[in-house]
Amino acid sequence: MSKLERNRGMFFGSWDGSLWDAIGKDNDDLSKELNPDTEASKNVLGETTFKHSGYAPEVDVDPYYMDPERNMYQHMLECALEEKYGEADLLGKFAEAFFTSVDPAARTMSGYAYVRDAWFVPQSVGGDTSGFAIPYTVTPVGAMVKKAVTYDMATNTPTFTDWPGDELVVTSVANATTSGSTDITVEPAAPGSGNKYYYRIAAGAINVNIGDVISTDGGSAWTELTLSEGAATLSSTTTGQVLTVVRAKTTDLTVSKKGHVSIVAKP
Repeated sequence: MSKLERNRGMFFGSWDGSLWDAIGKDNDDLSKELNPDTEASKNVLGETTFKHSGYAPEVDVDPYYMDPERNMYQHMLECALEEKYGEADLLGKFAEAFFTSVDPAARTMSGYAYVRDAWFVPQSVGGDTSGFAIPYTVTPVGAMVKKAVTYDMATNTPTFTDWPGDELVVTSVANATTSGSTDITVEPAAPGSGNKYYYRIAAGAINVNIGDVISTDGGSAWTELTLSEGAATLSSTTTGQVLTVVRAKTTDLTVSKKGHVSIVAKP
């Protein structure tokens, strides 16, 4: 079996999680250094103990030439020139993708990616005569969210979508007796240990992503959904409204599954 091309594994960066840059346009060598925290010791009996305390990943992007056409350009320039260092300035989104298939005719690749928060920290300003450069370091932090990804090689643009299996199957039928009520089902019928189902009803589907943190307070609050064998009856609904259901952790309300359905209510 022949070795994979280097571009089967790629890194992407974004300040807001919507406009992404492919990282490595200026680099012929780019790696995520895992920096494992390990320790080996030996006792008087000659026995060896090995301890692994995790990783401190980091990507050193050097050089990084300032190109106004790049999505991260303007804010990176501001942060470097103004020496900004706060979380609101330097914390963005980082995606590490592995492409399992390539379509040479369409010039696309598809596969999966792990997306998480990351610090993008400028290291210097200037450089040699090759061009104006602001090399930076990426330090990924926080939990990963698996996504499906398609990459357009012509435009260097990735498109991330929910990984299959992240969707809840939600159904709605009119309740047999009570006006304005709908009978719903959710599959899986139970959210699983450490999770709960929550819902919102609106004119359209709620824009919520896997990995988002929902709120149960305020004007856009989510309401806990209690099911009996995967079913429940909701009142005060109208046909045509959209029910959005999410599964979220009980500890921090991080979304791990989602689904929606157009409501059918008894007139």
